[in-house]
Amino acid sequence: MTEPRDALANSYVARENRLTRILLLGRLIAATGEHVCRARNISASGLGLDCTVALAPGAAVTIELRNFIRIAGRVAWTNGTKLGVKFDAPIDVGAVLRHNGGDLRLQPRAPRLPATGTALVWVGGRPCVHRLHDLSQSGCRLIHARPPAPGTLVRIAIPGLPPRNATVRWVRDDQAGYAFHTLLSFADIAGWPHRNAAASGR
Repeated sequence: MTEPRDALANSYVARENRLTRILLLGRLIAATGEHVCRARNISASGLGLDCTVALAPGAAVTIELRNFIRIAGRVAWTNGTKLGVKFDAPIDVGAVLRHNGGDLRLQPRAPRLPATGTALVWVGGRPCVHRLHDLSQSGCRLIHARPPAPGTLVRIAIPGLPPRNATVRWVRDDQAGYAFHTLLSFADIAGWPHRNAAASGR
């Protein structure tokens, strides 16, 4: 039996608005600053996420989920540490989740947060203090006059985070990128700004 035209239209709309369930670390940019968030689901019109920052409905935000792409929207609802964002314009969900900036050599990378403070780095059992530049779930960028060479295995201790074994991925002048051997958890990195501030006495 053929469905009535209205029923077919409603079915199409329901399919278009369906949610894609994901568990993806991202960055939320708001008037309060930059915050770590975790997207739980996404549709063409918005997404649901976890975030430790308190935002009021209507607040303008920008969400960064993948390399070189940001999505603007506004907070639609909040419930404790969970909130919903309605996008300013519909998106192509598949394109966003596959996005690599047009360069097939680029792999999706966890968004990085600006970071301040220092990190203690052990190279060959010898400790050295480096300055933090940014931090993500999968690694960090540190500044030091003589960074270790690419490929060097190190151990990094950042105040407020569990120590991590890491490998130097790249070096440019006085900066080096480090890849953690095990990812930081969402809880670790989401609460890190507050723990780091407390550890630094700020």
